[in-house]
Amino acid sequence: MNALQISGAILFMLILPTLGGIPICALIKKRYTLSSAFMLGLLSEFAFCQLIFVPLVLLRLSFASCANVLLIYIIIMTLLGAYLYWIHIMYGKKMQPAKEPAGWDIADIVLFAGMIALIAFILYNTIVLQHTDDDDSRFVVNAVDMLRTNKLFLTDPATGAGLDYWKGELAKDVTSPWAIYPACIARWTGVRAVAAFHSLIPVQVVILASFVYYALAERLFPGERMSKSMFVIFVWMINLYGYYSLYCGETFLMTRGWQGKSIVAGVGIPAMIMLFLDVYHDLSQRSSYVLLMLLNLAMCLLSGMGIIIGAIMVASFTLVYSLEKKSTQIVIWGMLICLPNILYYAIYTIVKAAA
Repeated sequence: MNALQISGAILFMLILPTLGGIPICALIKKRYTLSSAFMLGLLSEFAFCQLIFVPLVLLRLSFASCANVLLIYIIIMTLLGAYLYWIHIMYGKKMQPAKEPAGWDIADIVLFAGMIALIAFILYNTIVLQHTDDDDSRFVVNAVDMLRTNKLFLTDPATGAGLDYWKGELAKDVTSPWAIYPACIARWTGVRAVAAFHSLIPVQVVILASFVYYALAERLFPGERMSKSMFVIFVWMINLYGYYSLYCGETFLMTRGWQGKSIVAGVGIPAMIMLFLDVYHDLSQRSSYVLLMLLNLAMCLLSGMGIIIGAIMVASFTLVYSLEKKSTQIVIWGMLICLPNILYYAIYTIVKAAA
């Protein structure tokens, strides 16, 4: 990759999602930080992808149409975010950044620096090392075929031959079309699809996971900088040394960070736990349910496993909370959040049966 391609990747995968997250912060009335804006921007981007990509795939429209629609959404959200940030700079009223408690002691500084160093170490190895496996012949090839043929999942990844219908494993991609997003990144930045998967997506995922872990730590240890840094270090150490099975979440996150199912396991599940902690502390806070809806849609995009796990987690938390809090409100929200999962599973069943 040359300097222009790297700059494009930083723009589309880091800067624009951050600006695009500012309107979401304003919508849910959340005091924004760099991390919260990035998380919410990427979350809304993935949720939008799921809502738009599945109908476009079913209608057999072109890959270019997906890329263009997503690009328009990103431009609109970026301009809106830039405007809101300008309002904050000029007037400092409508958008106020969140503030950390004042005062840092030596232990806080040392542990925070250690956390940053560990994340930087993981990012460096994510960039310079590469893991390949059999799934490259499906997900990566799907993206390569999209860029080559301008079709959505209508090319046999084993032979390159054109297909009239989604057969075999491709039926899963109809309702979880994750490969389209890295293909869009490759199209916009000019890098090859393989590089987008193996070099760019893992970097974005590590940064996203680190922000999610720190946000989860804020729920568990409010106002305790040292404890939050220790928590993030502890979670990353578990990921680094959690290779007890080829199929565990830690292995997937560290070796296959570009795969949707690894993002579901390493980022989606902790994020859902975090949001349900917010729900537990305040059942009437509608913004938590809105974020759960977006997160659930994002997990549906990433993997068919995300469709199932998202529904199971929402149903489980909803059942427990409704019994403990004696509230029907959370039952209604839980049912609304799970509706897309039921719809996508029904679509998959129909597509699979018709193959």
